[in-house]
Amino acid sequence: MKKTTFFALSVLAVASRVLAADGPLPSLQDLGLSNDWKLSLSVFAYYGDNRDSVPDSYNEPADERYRYQKEDDIRLGIQPRLTYSGRLSGSQTYQLSYSPVYQYWDNPRVGSRQSEFYHTAFAEYKLMLDNSNQLLLRDDFKYVLNDRWYLGDEDVARSTAIDKKHVEHEQEHYDNTLRAKLSHRVSTRFSYDVDASWSAIRYRDDDLADEQDEDKFRVRVNLHRATSAQFSYGIYLRYSFWDDSDKVWTDRNGQPGYEKVDRGVQTYTIGISTSFRVDPRLTLRGSYGYEYITYESDSIDDRSFPGELNLAADYALSAHSRGTLGARYYVSEGWVYPYASQDLLSIYAVYRTAFNLHLSGLFRVEYKFSDYNLKYVPEEARYENYVKSHTGDKKDLYIETGIEYRYNQNLSFTLTYGYEDVDSDVSTSYHENSVRARATYFF
Repeated sequence: MKKTTFFALSVLAVASRVLAADGPLPSLQDLGLSNDWKLSLSVFAYYGDNRDSVPDSYNEPADERYRYQKEDDIRLGIQPRLTYSGRLSGSQTYQLSYSPVYQYWDNPRVGSRQSEFYHTAFAEYKLMLDNSNQLLLRDDFKYVLNDRWYLGDEDVARSTAIDKKHVEHEQEHYDNTLRAKLSHRVSTRFSYDVDASWSAIRYRDDDLADEQDEDKFRVRVNLHRATSAQFSYGIYLRYSFWDDSDKVWTDRNGQPGYEKVDRGVQTYTIGISTSFRVDPRLTLRGSYGYEYITYESDSIDDRSFPGELNLAADYALSAHSRGTLGARYYVSEGWVYPYASQDLLSIYAVYRTAFNLHLSGLFRVEYKFSDYNLKYVPEEARYENYVKSHTGDKKDLYIETGIEYRYNQNLSFTLTYGYEDVDSDVSTSYHENSVRARATYFF
């Protein structure tokens, strides 16, 4: 842990000397551009002892699916960002942003030292017809170019048995999310909104695309009514669709070979929500929804789930400090392969505070309990040899604390420490310490 903290603090110290040296750097306005243009430059670092519960002697993929050996994970990167904000008329505004990111990554599990390069961009459009109607359109785009950016000669071995979040760091792909939201206020007490989003992940490699391309679609309609300044309630309708598939190596009926596994999930939800302001400091929020879930795989029976439950309490400890305590119970997509879904309970607490004009802090803790069941595994995957278990629980404790220091209006620093402890019957168990550091200069 000392090594982790020292690494991040060293990066912040070097960044502060570079970015703050010799007074303020030139601004975009010095180049003749208007205040509508904004430019920032960030340097960042990440260090993790990367699931240090793995024994020192462990180096074979016999029992664990995704983690092959104990390792330290180091990332160093630089990220400029250029943003333009404009106005088409008195009621129409937009914003465009582009950010190329270069990252050096040292990780023994995936090809050791390698260089990563990717692009991020977003576009946002807002239309305010009047005080009662607002339209929001937004697009977030990320393009990863890793196939062309290895530092060494070693290629990362492609495998059908790999976690999606690790594939993201290995192969060229794009990740795009479109969102549209329409809000309408019927009266001072009654309003409604329609919120829809579509996310798509597409890989350039045809074989990998067959296994890892992914779509998510979600639309929600909210009806909201306030009976007083303290109490409000609403009704919501939601539809979500997660389209995902894999190729697996199985030996069903004694015949080894590849089979396609459909893991798509559709959910239909109808629910009620409420909010009650107990006093100026304390607000209670809650919602309950009845869900109907259908599965893309014909081997998984559709089911009803009368239990999507959200409870939260927001409390203002002072003018500059606020805390939230909450719990959620719902059906989630099966991010642990090969499950299509799992029942998930999440209990969390968040605390934010501003110590002064320059320094602010964050503390967050979350405990997640997931129940994985064989009946939500597509039939083709029930015969795969490399699955640790087809039924069981997954317990995940995550603790995060961080501070942000704004040196002046141009320069800021963030430092975050995280600890995660996973005890899983169906995937790898581990615990990990990590530290993230970032320094940003606004021109």
